[in-house]
Amino acid sequence: MRIISIVGPTAVGKTSFALEKARELLKTGKVEGVSLISADSRQVYKGLEVISGADMPPNFKMLGTDESIKRGLDQIGKVYKATDADILLFGVGEVTVNDNWSLAHFIKLTLKVVAWSKSRGFGVVVVGGTHLYQKQLVRSLSDKNVEQVFVKPNPEIRHKAESMKLVKLQSWLQELDNNKWQKMNESDRANPRRLVRSIEIALADPGVGKEKTQVSNCDLEFETIKLLPTDKADHKQKIRQRVIERLENGALDEVEKLLKRNLDPKGQVMTTLGVPEIIQHLEGKIDKNELIDLWTLHETQYVKSQMKWLNE
Repeated sequence: MRIISIVGPTAVGKTSFALEKARELLKTGKVEGVSLISADSRQVYKGLEVISGADMPPNFKMLGTDESIKRGLDQIGKVYKATDADILLFGVGEVTVNDNWSLAHFIKLTLKVVAWSKSRGFGVVVVGGTHLYQKQLVRSLSDKNVEQVFVKPNPEIRHKAESMKLVKLQSWLQELDNNKWQKMNESDRANPRRLVRSIEIALADPGVGKEKTQVSNCDLEFETIKLLPTDKADHKQKIRQRVIERLENGALDEVEKLLKRNLDPKGQVMTTLGVPEIIQHLEGKIDKNELIDLWTLHETQYVKSQMKWLNE
């Protein structure tokens, strides 16, 4: 069984390429169907579709309950299916903006999809710009009979961490698990959310609040396809055009709805690229042109980080 990972920075056409790849796999006759898995930490949220660019392909419909049960997918999560082919889509609109979603949640979902796909003769294509998800998935599936342990969020640790500066969080993790600290890249070391998550895992008692999922790596093959921009100026223009299209498609209304929910301003949803910039616009601090410029700038800066991760 081959697992194809499609990676690349924002606005290089990963999703459309993944759909083309899925149809190519079907044409070979070597697979019964294809499971597409979204590896994106924002597109997983229902209510963040416009900002995150998680627009559902027009020919995909949510699998009905009866069909989901018949296929043995009812315990996996939300599943969408192409109307003209046996291509299934996972990991989009999976949770509400009030829910938590992390690397552990992604791995747990994906291992279930891989196990199901392997049993049904389906190919697997993983696509998305959250490279941490892609890397950890390959690492997990490369370990023989890997047993993944998922530690639940710890409210006490998170409350304590809220008042701590970055350097304190770094010291705390080093004291608890220096091995983990040494393996982290500079981006992860400067990310409070990832530091706190590592601290939670380090402090978790064996067997308490954990779930396990097991997948054998027997006969698994991995292929990574990198989609990279060929021209920086052209790529920046594509990013800018995407920003404009998202604003035209309802991004302002989407953020207004988020604000009414009184979500954590430091949480994943409210720190998604585009959300803070739109809030500044809604508060009258910047006009629409400045919003477009600022959002485009931040997306372009994020691309630089993505390119760095791709080259690690």
